Amino acid sequence: MDIRSLHPRRVLNRCRREIRTRAPSRFAVLCYHRIGPPGPDPWKLAVTLEHFKEHVEVLSEMGRIVELDDEVDRGRLRRAVVAERRFAITFDDGYADGFGEVLEVLEHHAAPVTVFVATGFLDQPAFWWDRLEDIVLRDQIPVDVLLRACERQEVVHAGVDLGDDPPSRRWLHDQLYSLFDAMPRREITPTLDRLAGSLGVDADYDGARPFTTEELREVAAHPLVTIGVHTVNHPKLTRLADHDALSEVEAARDELDGLLGCAVRPFAYPHGDANRATARLVGRADFDCAVTTEDRWVSPFDRPLLVPRLHPTDVGAESFRSSVLSR
Repeated sequence: MDIRSLHPRRVLNRCRREIRTRAPSRFAVLCYHRIGPPGPDPWKLAVTLEHFKEHVEVLSEMGRIVELDDEVDRGRLRRAVVAERRFAITFDDGYADGFGEVLEVLEHHAAPVTVFVATGFLDQPAFWWDRLEDIVLRDQIPVDVLLRACERQEVVHAGVDLGDDPPSRRWLHDQLYSLFDAMPRREITPTLDRLAGSLGVDADYDGARPFTTEELREVAAHPLVTIGVHTVNHPKLTRLADHDALSEVEAARDELDGLLGCAVRPFAYPHGDANRATARLVGRADFDCAVTTEDRWVSPFDRPLLVPRLHPTDVGAESFRSSVLSR
């Protein structure tokens, strides 16, 4: 036997993992992004309004829909063992499209919601990843034309040979997404503008968009809505130096406080990209609650700054119920 395995901290961590996997959880956080027609949607982030209505109905039947802050109070997750399941509904990024209909559904069930907003996209015509999907995945432009344009703009290496088929188109999209996501944020929009302009589609985008500042103020005033922080530019925080990551978090917090008034707000990690180091940074920025995208129910031993969330897909009531209960 390895004597190190008997160290008290190792034993405690092993016990926690065992309980986390065996203890039945009664609380889950749902992570949505936008409600509306899916379009290309490579990351499966869109849910139709009809299916969202069914999801909320199912959650209301299975338990009680609660505010996220009700379950994470002053940096502590509720530990009480209760028979009733509880669910918190959240939306990431700050999509304006379809949110009026979302509120109507939630009002019907008196269901609260937390909306995590990336402040750098307020008042912008689109999120850059949606523009990229629109350019590459809608089959409007042949793959070889897209590829040559990308080579001219030096966003992919020359010499790649692709067919004009869905797998090639998806491969090109994924390569471009990774390249754009790794760029400094100030370079993404100009580079995407040049690419769109070279293809003659710079004025063609008519898809999902972020909130305007005024829309956000109206939404924030709704009694069922809590506005949370999702950084300024939606970067992967673990890629950044500590001071840059902290700046992303604090700048977004301060901007929302300036727009909406100071408040205790929850935080959502962009891309769910989080670890204990980023959690410590978020704690330094005075957050008591932060959610990831780890796809499971909340365990009694989860940290309030690393709360997991379930990811609903665009399915009907019975598939949704089965998916939630099987996680």
